Amino acid sequence: MKILIDVCLSPDWVPFFGTRGIESIHWTTIGECHADDSVIFSYAHDNKLIIFTHDLDFGTLLAQTKSKSPSVIQARVQDPSPDAIGFLVVQLLEQFQTPLLEGAIVTLASDKRKSEFYRFKFNENLANSPPVTRHQPLATSYPPPAGHTVVAQREGGSRQKYAKKET
Repeated sequence: MKILIDVCLSPDWVPFFGTRGIESIHWTTIGECHADDSVIFSYAHDNKLIIFTHDLDFGTLLAQTKSKSPSVIQARVQDPSPDAIGFLVVQLLEQFQTPLLEGAIVTLASDKRKSEFYRFKFNENLANSPPVTRHQPLATSYPPPAGHTVVAQREGGSRQKYAKKET
C-alpha cells in the first residue's frame, strides 16, 4: 500500500507515515502544486497509489469515471494535520486495508469518532446501484508517539496532549 498525499494536506504526513512503515509521497515532490485534480487522479491510477486528501473532488472523479481505482481516503476534519488525526488515519488504513487495495473511498468524518466506508464496484449490473456504506466507531484513545508520554487527556479520551519523555 502506497499513499499519494494531495497538495491540500501537509508534507508532514510523509515522515509521519514513514515512521510507521507506510510508504507515501506528497504530490508536490512529483508534480506541479496547481495541477488539476484529474492529473493527480490519473497519476495515482497509473501508479496504483491511494489518494489521501482533504477535499471531495477525488471521490467525485472516481464516481464519474466509474473506475475502481485509485482508492481515496478523505479527511473531512477541521484540522487534518498528523498531530490531530494521524493515529486515526493509521487505524483507518489498518481497518480498511483490503478494500483500499481493491478500490474504495474511506472518509474520516468531522467528529473523528466515525468513519464512512464506500466500496465502488462498477459493471453493467451495478453501475447505478448505491455504494455499500458502513459506519465504524473508532477508538478514542491512542498510544503516545515513541519517546512521548500523555500529559493531558480530554474527558472520554477523544484528544490527548503529549510531551517528550525526560531521560
